[in-house]
Amino acid sequence: MAIRIEALAINEHEKLMAEAHAEATAILGTAEAEAMALLGGAYRRDPAFYRFVRALDSYDLIIDKNTTLMLPADNELFRYLDSRTVPR
Repeated sequence: MAIRIEALAINEHEKLMAEAHAEATAILGTAEAEAMALLGGAYRRDPAFYRFVRALDSYDLIIDKNTTLMLPADNELFRYLDSRTVPR
């Protein structure tokens, strides 16, 4: 009898996990679609700003506190990081 109860519990667990995974996958798909729609709208409104923000996102992923950047003076990122060129 104990083996039967354990088997039923395992079966129920697997069923619940499969349902939760399916629901999580659906939610993730919906969220990704909404994010892509927002990004597409932002790009259409201001392509230059969109590219700038995406570049900053990329830099955020690859640059940490131990990173040393060597940028040419005419680099777009350098213009934003150089305090002498930032509007006040």
